[in-house]
Amino acid sequence: MSMMPALVRNEARLFVREPAAIFWPILFPLLLLVVFGLIPMFRDTPPGADQPLLVGYVPTITLMSMCFLALMVMPSAIGIYRERLVLKRLATTPVGPWRLLAAQVLINTAIAFLMAFAVYAVGSAAFDVPLPANIPATIGSYLLACACVMAIGALISAVVPGSKVAGLVGSLVWFPLMFFAGLWIPLSVMPDSLATISRFTPLGAAADAMTDSIGGSWPDAWVLAVLAGYTLVFAALAVRLFRWR
Repeated sequence: MSMMPALVRNEARLFVREPAAIFWPILFPLLLLVVFGLIPMFRDTPPGADQPLLVGYVPTITLMSMCFLALMVMPSAIGIYRERLVLKRLATTPVGPWRLLAAQVLINTAIAFLMAFAVYAVGSAAFDVPLPANIPATIGSYLLACACVMAIGALISAVVPGSKVAGLVGSLVWFPLMFFAGLWIPLSVMPDSLATISRFTPLGAAADAMTDSIGGSWPDAWVLAVLAGYTLVFAALAVRLFRWR
């Protein structure tokens, strides 16, 4: 464990040197929030709904940022290490796969939480987006969602041969996950059958848990169990299948 602080510091320094790693997960979600907030339709409450569209989209925007970090930024970083034979040299040290992946997960999770705070701060100040009614449940749901998505990203990082393949695989996984999280069709207006399927996907379950938490209630236990199950399975596979070369 004494290696972890050094690994985290080193990975953090490398993270801030990548412009794409800063723009897509940090600046782009804020830009998207502002664009949505300036569209009158998103500030209006649809018939049969109890809140404006923008309020329902804010959790999805935070999940989108989290997915950029987990599925594209982290696998690309590990892919570059694999291409440049950095991992080949690390294989001769006691670092081990789980420490390397854990350092990446810690950094990207911290950035995801910072991004979520920024989205709610800007949304509340500029567009009257209400803050979560149940703060502990919201933080817990977001942390579990982070663990789940980061575990998927860790599995991609463990097996991709390089950064280009990592970007491709991450994109292919990102789109269906974000669809079921409600990026294109809000969960509140999805057909019942599609909404049911969504709640058994990683991001659909995360969006469901966060919606309940933000509304003031506690997520259903089975939704949290779905997220925890995905986390354990993907994390175990990432460590088991990790390739140094």
